[in-house]
Amino acid sequence: MVQEGFDSPGKSYHNSWVSGKWDSLREFHFKPQSARAPKRTKGNNNTDDSKAVAGYHNWVEIAIVSILLSSILRTGEKNMSVVLIVGGTGLLGRWTTRQLVADGYEVHAVVRNIEKALKVLPSSTHLIEGSLEDRDCLRKAVDSLPKLSLVHQSAGNGEEEIGMTSSLLSAIEHRKDVVFSKISSFNVGADTNDGRVKKKCEDLIIASGHPYLLWRSGWFTEVAPMFKFENGKGYCWKDLIHRSFISASDLAIWHSKAFNNPVIRNKAFYVQNEEVQSFESMIQKFHETTTGSPVQIEYTEPPNWGIDMAAMMRKVGEEFIAQESFDTFGKPKYTIEDVAKRMKEYGDL
Repeated sequence: MVQEGFDSPGKSYHNSWVSGKWDSLREFHFKPQSARAPKRTKGNNNTDDSKAVAGYHNWVEIAIVSILLSSILRTGEKNMSVVLIVGGTGLLGRWTTRQLVADGYEVHAVVRNIEKALKVLPSSTHLIEGSLEDRDCLRKAVDSLPKLSLVHQSAGNGEEEIGMTSSLLSAIEHRKDVVFSKISSFNVGADTNDGRVKKKCEDLIIASGHPYLLWRSGWFTEVAPMFKFENGKGYCWKDLIHRSFISASDLAIWHSKAFNNPVIRNKAFYVQNEEVQSFESMIQKFHETTTGSPVQIEYTEPPNWGIDMAAMMRKVGEEFIAQESFDTFGKPKYTIEDVAKRMKEYGDL
């Protein structure tokens, strides 16, 4: 959580008092030990008491600044304060919006349904109602934010997704410093509809010349409620391939860390977990956590989009390729049980 008033987004910690003390601190660290502070030795009455007291207070201030600056360096200066999210109420977008707001970002979200957004997003989110493919709407949203630093596309499917990416790039074409962040696919470029769509979107973003962040994701635990559950039974697809389910909350944490770090740019990160398990196992754990009762699993045929996703994941496999993401942002921390509890707590079930 960002400390309000010190290094919160949009505020610089380089005020005159801190700058002066930082200069003193820097000077102190480069001085030899013998020159750092006046010493009073037995029998030495040449040191003026008032100067000694003033010096003591000065070193106390410097010590405080040292602690504060160390905290800043660990956190990172918030220079990515204003973010525009397209698709902020979706399965992934709502968790990114919640995380960014909690971390002190100024978040604006383009949404189709204001009533839905008011129910699922933090009250401090700035909502913009409009079509997510409407270039005029997106351009107006961008132009209304002179301090905009990053746009994040967390919506779209099929050809609609390509149009959305194109419209959003058009809206920021006169703002080449704005970073473009987008949810992509674990299987980008594969010979499936989703793989081809994601590849086209990535190519558009990279060719635009904007700094970018691409998130090549697989399966998220938050899809569990999409599988039918009634009368003590859960229904899922029969699929022998185990998957590396990860929480959208973990991805949201990665987003917050990346958006805030200007060094992390022009990169594609794979989004998956180390632990692999079947759909059946994931759905059982999820529903047993939310209902408190055992769940009997029955198999059903997947919808068309599920068939495409299943074909995609069979081609790609589930080898672990997210080590760079772990090294950069840390390992995922939310279990399937955690996700079930959080979705229930936030009213997402």
